[in-house]
Amino acid sequence: MKVKFLGTGGAFDYEYGSSAMTIDLEQRILVDCGPSIYPQLMRKGLMDSIDLLVITHLHGDHIGSVFQMVYYLKHYLNRVLRIACATEKFRQEIEALLAAMQISQDYYRLVPLAEIKGVEAIETTGRHAENVTSFSYIFTHDGQTVFYSGDLGDIGVLSSFLDSVDAGRLTVFHEMSATRNRAHTYYSDLCDLLGRADIYAYHLNPEQIPQDNKVPLVQNHPELLW
Repeated sequence: MKVKFLGTGGAFDYEYGSSAMTIDLEQRILVDCGPSIYPQLMRKGLMDSIDLLVITHLHGDHIGSVFQMVYYLKHYLNRVLRIACATEKFRQEIEALLAAMQISQDYYRLVPLAEIKGVEAIETTGRHAENVTSFSYIFTHDGQTVFYSGDLGDIGVLSSFLDSVDAGRLTVFHEMSATRNRAHTYYSDLCDLLGRADIYAYHLNPEQIPQDNKVPLVQNHPELLW
C-alpha cells in the first residue's frame, strides 16, 4: 500500500503545501485537494493517475483545487472526477458546493463510500469545527491499515480506534497543532499515543512545533513525499 503526500501544511503554511495524500489500493485515491494540489498534480505528472477523490471536510484548504481538477480531467483527459461520499448528508453538501461553483453534474460522479473496497469512514462532525461535516478515513489492503485523521480536535477518536484494532500493521497519519485548541490535536496529546502504532504528523508548520515533540513529521520523511 503506497502512501505519498503532496503537501503537509496547515491552512496558512503555503510553503509546505496543502495537506493531501495519495494512497494506492486497487486504485489510486487522492485524499483532499487543497489550493496547492492541482499544480502539484500537474508538476508531478499525476493527474491522470487519480481514480477517486476522498474528502475529509469542505473547508477551502482541503477542497480548493476541485474546480481545476474537474475541468482539467473533463476537457483534457475526457474523464469525470469520481468523488466518494461517506453519507447522504455529505453527498448533498458536496453537490451543493459544486453547484455553487457552477460545475455541471456531467463533469463528476458522486460515489457512495460503501461501494469503494478497502475504505471506511469514521464520522467526526463537530470535532473539528462546529456544525462542519467531517470524517477520518481507514484504508485497508493486503493486511495493512492506514488511519488518516483529517482535521480533528479530539484525540479520543484515534485512541478509541487503536483500542479496536491490532496495531501490528497499522500506520497513522494524524494532523497536529503546536497550540491547544478545539479544532486541532495538540502535539503532546498525540505524543501520548506513541508506541501504540506507527504515527506521523501532518497539517503543520515544522518550524512552529515545540522542540520536545516526539511525533515524527511527514515533512521530514522523504519516502512519504512526492
